[in-house]
Amino acid sequence: NYKDYNQIITSCTKINVFDYKGGNYAPECKQNFDDLNLEFIVAIGGDGTVRQASDLIDYGLKFVHVPATMDRDLTGSDMATGGFYTAVDEAAKAIVAMAKDSYKMCRTAVIEIMGRKSGAVAMYASAKAMEEVNIDFILIPDKKYSLKKIAKKIRKSNRPLVIVIAEGINDVTNKSTDSKVGVHVSLAGISNEIASELSKKTQTPVKALQCDYRLRSAPPVKEDIELVENFINMAIEKLKTGHINFSTIKNADYDILPIKQMKMLNPSSDEPKLLLKEDPIWKVLSDMDFGEE
Repeated sequence: NYKDYNQIITSCTKINVFDYKGGNYAPECKQNFDDLNLEFIVAIGGDGTVRQASDLIDYGLKFVHVPATMDRDLTGSDMATGGFYTAVDEAAKAIVAMAKDSYKMCRTAVIEIMGRKSGAVAMYASAKAMEEVNIDFILIPDKKYSLKKIAKKIRKSNRPLVIVIAEGINDVTNKSTDSKVGVHVSLAGISNEIASELSKKTQTPVKALQCDYRLRSAPPVKEDIELVENFINMAIEKLKTGHINFSTIKNADYDILPIKQMKMLNPSSDEPKLLLKEDPIWKVLSDMDFGEE
């Protein structure tokens, strides 16, 4: 039973202990770790969590990392991270509702989906939403899109189009991301720019709609609950055999990687996190138009 272990479950993407209010608080973290007689800390989070945990290991702290990021943008656990399935489920519902409203209002919709610099949520949510509504384009960081091509289709169409975009498709909104710390600056808002540009090019109404971080308030779906339970159970088994300072991961199978290695795989939040070629979503959406010229 994991409750037999002395542990803290925590997640932090807003504070950099190495530069908090101008000071390095890593030594204080180690002192607190020792004073509380902790065996290890369970750190639940994404790439920023991995980087801080990795650096704190150098100060003598010990960690078990469980990957949890709704964006599914953690290299090393490319196929599953806690929260992703919930984000997809909620985003799909939002796409369906926004698309139906777009049809009713007779205007093209540009629906922005969270995901930072990964298009995973946008892709999987679109695939699920397409069971109920039509989606004409999906714009993701993996593909170079052409607004000229999209505008041409809008002008020729006798119905409003639905365009789903990942928030991180364009560096225009990427003002500043402190990749060393893991402090994420919002990328949201690119849909406003794209909708405005398409409206100018087509002289038709184009509405920007955002399905953003409100997804975080949704209760977890069963797939996420099962995933995290499997991560925790694997961590317990590895701890029993003497492993420490590792990340649980899920690719083809469940496994672990040293946290230091995970940091090497995720050195920055600045670069796009492209979907793997073997990701099954490419086959599901093989006929999708990604706006390429």
